[in-house]
Amino acid sequence: MTDLHDWPMALGAIAVLGVLGTGFAVLLVIWLIVTKGPLFAGMVTYVVPTLALVWGAVDGEVITTRQLLAMAGVLGMVALVQFGGAEGAKPRAGGGEAGEPHFCPSENPVDVVVGDAIRE
Repeated sequence: MTDLHDWPMALGAIAVLGVLGTGFAVLLVIWLIVTKGPLFAGMVTYVVPTLALVWGAVDGEVITTRQLLAMAGVLGMVALVQFGGAEGAKPRAGGGEAGEPHFCPSENPVDVVVGDAIRE
């Protein structure tokens, strides 16, 4: 490759997309964790491949029965984990509310709950 006239634009595009795209995605994940909790944020990652398969089907990709069953299973388990049985769950021994670990900034100033640090 001897012609390098497009390199500055290509490197600029990579820098802008990397910084803005990745930075915005990280901010969205942090916001999701703070507002909805880490379990919900983790469950979102299981929905992304399902959306990719749907996008492929819209674009003409053939979707098999096995893929449809897998999508239904993933979405069913996400729904089960998110909405099922949370009301009757008992806290674990030594934990705070709903079995979450107890964080007390007064005991160790380094330990600060992420949501409290963002709101301050």
